[in-house]
Amino acid sequence: MEKKQPIFSFWVLLTIIFISFAIQNLFLAPNLENLPYSDFKILLEAGKVSDLALGEQTISGKLQTE
Repeated sequence: MEKKQPIFSFWVLLTIIFISFAIQNLFLAPNLENLPYSDFKILLEAGKVSDLALGEQTISGKLQTE
């Protein structure tokens, strides 16, 4: 009896999964930007920052778009 090849091999499946993760990271990842503290304070005083989170060495927030 001849051995049948599977329609999708393991390597094809692994490649498809890798490409889907790469596309997700490129297009769906959040846009992060580091700002100097002085710029952050200016944006905060202008009311353009929301959802603040304070860490030990970082301050995070969302920049509101108009």
